[in-house]
Amino acid sequence: MKVEIVQTNIPGVSLKFSGSKTPDMRTGVVATWHIHDDIEILAGQSGNLEVCLTGTKIDLRPGDIIVINRRVPHATNKTVPYTGTFMLQFRVEKLRQSEFENINKYLALILATNEKEFVYLRHDEPIAKELFGLIDAMYDEYTRRQQEYGMFLEGYMNILLGMLYRNGILENIEHSYNKEALRKIWPTIEYIDNNYNKELTLEKLAATLHMSGEYFCRVFKKATGITPTEYIHYVRIWKAENLLTTTHATILEISMEVGFTSVSYFNRVFKKRKGSTPTEYRNIFRDKAT
Repeated sequence: MKVEIVQTNIPGVSLKFSGSKTPDMRTGVVATWHIHDDIEILAGQSGNLEVCLTGTKIDLRPGDIIVINRRVPHATNKTVPYTGTFMLQFRVEKLRQSEFENINKYLALILATNEKEFVYLRHDEPIAKELFGLIDAMYDEYTRRQQEYGMFLEGYMNILLGMLYRNGILENIEHSYNKEALRKIWPTIEYIDNNYNKELTLEKLAATLHMSGEYFCRVFKKATGITPTEYIHYVRIWKAENLLTTTHATILEISMEVGFTSVSYFNRVFKKRKGSTPTEYRNIFRDKAT
């Protein structure tokens, strides 16, 4: 399975927008099984796009919309000629950096863990019609590329996010964290992100903020909702996921590379977080890739 790094294509806006109103007649695979750290919205423009998710296949027809959350494995296929789809890929914390101060991709994923893996909206639902009209307007702005079109697309994205939040399709993670507390522990977050593969003791982490260990743990949990150890595990497991799906490294090699002191400990933590052992996880996604 491919781990995709999404490259934005709008000047000054953290957004990738693609699609066409004049698709060709080719059918078949559009995207093989992959995951990425961005939210993805697919809007059916013509034809039929088969969207494959774990245990589910959805036929995306004209006017239908599917919102796929971060790190959700998916693949797409054109099943009939002249299938056209609009696609948006984005991270909220990058689009609205001033509101999401000191939020990195790991924290954003942690705060969004309770969200649905995907939301499918049929073309006849009122919210689908509203969203499609907005995305269609974004397509026109994107293709015309008149002066300051990036500013217009940024404005459209703010409206789109507001609609997604208001209708419960996405959860506004801005409401889920304590900005002041997070600002206080940000040096520790950066230290963990840069040293996740090394030995990280509570004493070392507390020292980054010149705090006692007990007080540090209270401040960290107030800011993130989890303990420092849980955050370290989250970062290490995220790194391990990518290595399991993109390399042929052994489980031992991966466990050591991401900072675990033993394979057995790595297996226990991985299974607790992902519901399967590293080997089972790798086999699941190898099956999807074939």
